[in-house]
Amino acid sequence: KAAYICFYPRIQNDALHHNVRLEQITITDMYVERLGGLFDFSNKSIKDKSPLATGTGTITLNTNSAPIPSATRNDTCFYIAIRPSTFLNLSISFTIKDPTTNVTATITHANWWVGAFEAGKIYDYTAWLDKDIKNYDGNHYYMWDAQQNYWSGHEWNSANPWQPTLMSQPANPNYPQSNTDSRWYNEGGGSGRFDATQSCATLPNANELSWYCMYGDPRWDADELWTTMGHLYKGGMWFKKKSVLQAEGNYNSNTAVDGTDWRTNGNSHSWSASQTLPSAADAGKYFYLPALGYYYVGKLTYVGLSGYYWSSSANPWYSDYAYNLYFRSGYVHVSFYDCYGGLRVGGFE
Repeated sequence: KAAYICFYPRIQNDALHHNVRLEQITITDMYVERLGGLFDFSNKSIKDKSPLATGTGTITLNTNSAPIPSATRNDTCFYIAIRPSTFLNLSISFTIKDPTTNVTATITHANWWVGAFEAGKIYDYTAWLDKDIKNYDGNHYYMWDAQQNYWSGHEWNSANPWQPTLMSQPANPNYPQSNTDSRWYNEGGGSGRFDATQSCATLPNANELSWYCMYGDPRWDADELWTTMGHLYKGGMWFKKKSVLQAEGNYNSNTAVDGTDWRTNGNSHSWSASQTLPSAADAGKYFYLPALGYYYVGKLTYVGLSGYYWSSSANPWYSDYAYNLYFRSGYVHVSFYDCYGGLRVGGFE
């Protein structure tokens, strides 16, 4: 008899499971035990008849872009037959893909099974594939310091949604268009320093953003997997946390890195970003900002490519511009953006 593993891949995020497919399941034994190959089951024993080049410590099951059920369903499973053994140390990898965003990722559950696999037995495994994938909501896009978010009352998961969830979708004409709308930006800037008083009031100011960029050791991560509005994405930037910058003596709210107050003089600057991830030992010193893009005149753009994050500082000269942190894979930039753009609010640590 063979031994069997019965996999139950599941996704907890109900919106995500509609859009993600399972491409393959791979099991690997860390000791390169012969899990697959050609075996003789005669005389109540198993004799490995595989040539050395064909026996394998890895078995891959092609699942042909199968849908992945949600947490409430239990009617889909996949079986793999493996060689019985007195001791295996198995890791399992699930390759998933979002065909809409064309993002593919492999999720590995290391050391899933350590022990024997008995002949004739079935070993069940329910795998929550999105358990460790960070989900970012679609409700934190705002015009600068607006009272309400860009799609307030009509978010993508509301009863009457206006919010586009994909870059391929056309602009929705119901974006905020005048100061009679509570989703409109705060028009108080343009005559010297003006600090946010509403949705952006607790964000870093322009000076603080410069410290994040100059001494925060920005590092681009093209592989960190995350989700938003029911779809898979990759791409974002790591920065040192405020507490780390303060401990290192590299943080000041009243002056930027050049010794001046950007809230009053309107300075801006760009810095290059590393392509190397923080080490495992230093990972706790950093926080991650995903490249969530932004909305402009009702259209979603640059998701997975760029990050646009508001600050609490308006432009000291023009009432319709405010400071933001902008990044792409190779650089970070602190400068101004149109206040009526729907940029992200929050995420800093």
